[in-house]
Amino acid sequence: MARPLAQLTASEIRQRLAELDKHIADFGRRDMDAELGAVLRGGGNVDALEAAQLDAERIARRLRVEKSALTEELPNAVRREGQAQLVVLTKAHGELAQHARERRDEMVSAWEALETAIQSWNDVQDQATSLTSQAVTIARESGAAVTGLGTFTSTDLCRIIRMMGEAYNGRRVRDPEAGMATYLGTFAVDLG
Repeated sequence: MARPLAQLTASEIRQRLAELDKHIADFGRRDMDAELGAVLRGGGNVDALEAAQLDAERIARRLRVEKSALTEELPNAVRREGQAQLVVLTKAHGELAQHARERRDEMVSAWEALETAIQSWNDVQDQATSLTSQAVTIARESGAAVTGLGTFTSTDLCRIIRMMGEAYNGRRVRDPEAGMATYLGTFAVDLG
């Protein structure tokens, strides 16, 4: 017993359609009248030829109907296979969401620590500004030379700030408040 068409894969359907096209083309090239004429001229068995031709026409009809049915079923098979792939991808995406939440939590914790460090850095800068201002005032009033004072800078901090800006501008982090951000037709998922 043949498998129901709904159980065939798209690849199996395409392969069978190619086979059917060959068989149908072969049948279409057959000249049944010429065959019958040759048998009549040669005094052969006309009944046997006609029976064989009727059998060939029955098979050709079945092949045409099978081709039609397979052609109708092919989009369904493609859809079934696509749906099965989407189920796998959706499941993998759901599992990935947990990892994304963990990375988000790490980033939020890191940001909170960074905010504290930035405030401390700014406090140090404020103190340096105050000390420098006092030293400049004393130097101006006393005529003494003052060197090596001022606020502090760090090429490492500048590099980190630049990388943070690039990461955000490069959309590695999407802002859900900016609307439903799309990239290649997919939607960003807000994890909170």
